[in-house]
Amino acid sequence: MSPNPPRRPSSPAPGNRPGGRPADRYGDDGTLRSAFVPGVLGGIAALVGTAFAESSSGFTVVRYVVAILALIMIVFAVQAKAFVWVVPLAAIAVLWNPVVDFDFHGTWWGVVQVLAAVVLVLAGVRIKVPASD
Repeated sequence: MSPNPPRRPSSPAPGNRPGGRPADRYGDDGTLRSAFVPGVLGGIAALVGTAFAESSSGFTVVRYVVAILALIMIVFAVQAKAFVWVVPLAAIAVLWNPVVDFDFHGTWWGVVQVLAAVVLVLAGVRIKVPASD
């Protein structure tokens, strides 16, 4: 054992994070998946919406949740410059908007709700926002 242990650098080397850890360790590519949680929650809400009748007050709450989470994800998609996700997320935000009520019902509306859940989760997984250090 040496009498003087090696010192840690006070500032990280270029390309490293604080603590001397390389920036790409464990797949850290300098991005965050900020849309992941809203995507999963929106997908769950859209699936829960299939259990409610379209005229019930519970479905109105589901519509608020899905529309708001889709709008939040649009902000993250624009920040990540993932504009391909803006159009489907905007369509979800408009169709699930409880203020301007579209009277959709039946089997096709249930299928569209499942597709919306898939789109929300996929967008949440694929949108990567650059991390600001």
